[in-house]
Amino acid sequence: MTELTERQREEWTEWEFRSMKRENKFSRALWIVLVVMTVLVLLSAVASVVMYFVSETNKGLETTVNQILMSVLALLCFGIPIFFKRKLKVYIPPLFLIVIYLFIYAHFILGEIFRVYDKSMIFDKILHTTGGVVIAGIGVSVVFALTRMESGKVKLSPFFVVLFSFCFALAIEYLWELFEYSVDRLTDANMQRWKDSIVGYDEAGNAVHSLAYGNGLSDSMGDMFVNVLGALAVCVATYLVMIKKPQWMSGLLIMSEKRMRRIAAARVEELAAADALVPDFDAGRSDTRRKRRKSAKRRKRTDE
Repeated sequence: MTELTERQREEWTEWEFRSMKRENKFSRALWIVLVVMTVLVLLSAVASVVMYFVSETNKGLETTVNQILMSVLALLCFGIPIFFKRKLKVYIPPLFLIVIYLFIYAHFILGEIFRVYDKSMIFDKILHTTGGVVIAGIGVSVVFALTRMESGKVKLSPFFVVLFSFCFALAIEYLWELFEYSVDRLTDANMQRWKDSIVGYDEAGNAVHSLAYGNGLSDSMGDMFVNVLGALAVCVATYLVMIKKPQWMSGLLIMSEKRMRRIAAARVEELAAADALVPDFDAGRSDTRRKRRKSAKRRKRTDE
């Protein structure tokens, strides 16, 4: 067994912790996506106000207020993961966040403000598929958050994990469809696209649909079907990872940084017990400082 000093143990644990977070792979892309999405949302809000005053079609104040509200909601949703990350110290994988931010922008800005929902049925189905992916991923994290997971070891049956995640995604989609149905019935909205199949009205004033079962049912079933496909894809991928490379799960889950550090510490103890070679952290820091100096020199030459 490799004997470790307290400093070596702390540095090795920190190295394992950062390795689990995979900060060097997607963090830069994450912040680029967040900045670009935020700028586009702000521009959409400004454009809505400008168009209200200069457009010849003179769109109503209610429409403009609704578009601004959608922009505000999008910005608030952008801030939720940041709040969890900074205030509650919850780690959310960068790639997972990128998908969430793109989903938020697509729904609130492209769908609600630019009304792509009305122009393309495929757009709606893509978002429901993405929703299945995101919710199933959250389901996997929920399972591991409620149980004990040691570094490199999965304590639950992989089949149980993916079964729960799959059912969790279906339950959320079912509740969403209930919400859409309730809004349509209470406010005469068209969230389930039931008005799209109306071709006329009979003598009693009842709507006549081009589909015998109505377009609303067709839309809901289509949404749930693609949601199932997205969730199933995540569950199959998760199952294969848990069978082949279970240690990968530690960096792909939503969990507290405190739990991640415990997992990293357990991993270090396992490596030390297996007589693994202690990384040369001093050399690593020297390489980092050297890279920073080279980067600074390149920026200086570019400015000159």
